[in-house]
Amino acid sequence: MASDSENVMDIVEDVKNAEQEADRIVEEGRKKAEEIKRKGREEAQRMARQMTEESAQLRSQRLKEGHQQIEQEVTRRLAQAEKTIAALRQKRLDKKAVQKLARQVLEYTP
Repeated sequence: MASDSENVMDIVEDVKNAEQEADRIVEEGRKKAEEIKRKGREEAQRMARQMTEESAQLRSQRLKEGHQQIEQEVTRRLAQAEKTIAALRQKRLDKKAVQKLARQVLEYTP
């Protein structure tokens, strides 16, 4: 009988050890899952920051390019306006010269 009792106690001890081992394995798995989840969140946050930074850089670059295009267009139009003004001044001077010459011809008395 003593050996049956020892067998039962051994079985109970084995079951207890198996449960403890199962609990340890489950706990390790839970910790690994939490670590994977934490790393995933960190990576997602890093990627979001990187994308935000890249987006800001791209937006800044496009604004800079747009600003440069606007400056070029303004410069071009100012140059065109200066040419137009110069041409109009020349026409006005030519018209005055013609009028002066016409007056001189009309006033000319030999």
